[in-house]
Amino acid sequence: RVARNRGANPLTGLPGNLEIQTEMNSILARNMKFAAIYADLDNFKAYNDVYGFAKGDIAIKLTADILTDGIRDFGESEDFIGHIGGDDFLLITQPDKADQISQAVISRFDGRIRELYSEKDLEAGFISTCNSRGECIDYPIMTISLAIVTNEACDFSDHLQIAEAAAELKKKAKAISGSNFVRN
Repeated sequence: RVARNRGANPLTGLPGNLEIQTEMNSILARNMKFAAIYADLDNFKAYNDVYGFAKGDIAIKLTADILTDGIRDFGESEDFIGHIGGDDFLLITQPDKADQISQAVISRFDGRIRELYSEKDLEAGFISTCNSRGECIDYPIMTISLAIVTNEACDFSDHLQIAEAAAELKKKAKAISGSNFVRN
């Protein structure tokens, strides 16, 4: 327990990268079917810049709670949730549970994230911040992008291959406006 706690993310208390890798490699070694759901917040950096790190931490904790609730309500008792770092998370569940969990996460996230914005920003529908070149840019209210990687139609030999597949899917999800999920 001490070793596991040492590897936990200090902000969320969720397992960190080492435990995530161990879990993924264990599942692969046992030839189990799985769905790995990579979650990433859209426009988090802009939110953090405008509202500050303390509010950014609240957004990260809220996201961890929403993901945990999604697994609890629609997943299985042996499902896994980890905090990769920053605004990136990983859930591991059964392939037939992944879509329902993802839909629940999106619905809850879109409803709850608005609590963290000022009325002025909510009315405008965006926040504004200036980049290092002094250009002011408008960023929409935060959304969440989910990339679901399963081994139903392809085999993976290690957690790195899964991460690469998820990175490609995450690009596709982030290219779509609003909260959404894509699946391999």
